[in-house]
Amino acid sequence: KEASEAMDMCQLEHVAQAAFLLGQHEESEVLLKGIFEQNSECLRAISILGDNYISLDRKDDAINLVRPLLKKHPEHAEFKMLLAQYYRLDGRLDDAVALYEEVVKAGNARDEHVRLLVTMYLQQREEKRQITRWKGIYKENPSNKVAALMIGIMLHYRDEFTESQEWLLPLNDQFKGNPRYQIYRAMNDYNLDDKQGARKRLDMAAELPVIDPDVFYCRGEILRDVERDTAISDFKRYLALTEGSPFNLPEKQARVKEQVRLLEECKRNGTEVCEGPWEHPRGGIMRFFTLHPEAPWVILGLVIVVLG
Repeated sequence: KEASEAMDMCQLEHVAQAAFLLGQHEESEVLLKGIFEQNSECLRAISILGDNYISLDRKDDAINLVRPLLKKHPEHAEFKMLLAQYYRLDGRLDDAVALYEEVVKAGNARDEHVRLLVTMYLQQREEKRQITRWKGIYKENPSNKVAALMIGIMLHYRDEFTESQEWLLPLNDQFKGNPRYQIYRAMNDYNLDDKQGARKRLDMAAELPVIDPDVFYCRGEILRDVERDTAISDFKRYLALTEGSPFNLPEKQARVKEQVRLLEECKRNGTEVCEGPWEHPRGGIMRFFTLHPEAPWVILGLVIVVLG
């Protein structure tokens, strides 16, 4: 009976959310708070209320809702994830990253946790600093598999594909069921000109129980000119899986929509090689300047020296 009553209490979350959607914001807020007070197992009441605050541009309220709960339950992964998300939306990336790192370490690099942390790192645009930090953590404890994984991942984003593989390959037994791990292995292969190996690994990752939308994004990238229908389907699946998700950068969502449009146009026109804002294979002078923003000034300095 008690379990049934608890379930009934949690089901009131749907009533509260319906009230919010009907514009009854205060009534929804009171009901959601009451649900959680009556049954602390109804965690979704907190996430719904926090997200409602965010939609109303009440970021401070969302943060102040979750922060005392995390203080009371410092090891609670879901509260950490919620607070990190609200910090991120409030522009407090460093605070968000600190919490995501705690979750990744405690959860042994679960796919969705790593996805969020990598997203934060990319928004910070400080991949080199993060590589240095994680290498320091690894040096203190060479058995730290999570540190090795994060080093391999961030090296991928610096286009250091060979070194990235050197860090990732020994981790296969630990992370072979993690699609995020398989993605970076595959795209390192692709950029090192092992296209068949990359395709095989992504096909395998697509069959894993945990769904990572980037499996389909990456497969779409490598198949765009060889299996165009599959590529279009994969990109559309990526968009469907990530719509409204905190796991991806907004600019990536927009770019994939453009990639779909271009591929459909190339298909209609019979274009063999479809030009577009593709991420892979990486390389070229502009990519070099992106990774090494100081380089243009170095080159300019050399020109000035040579020409006097």
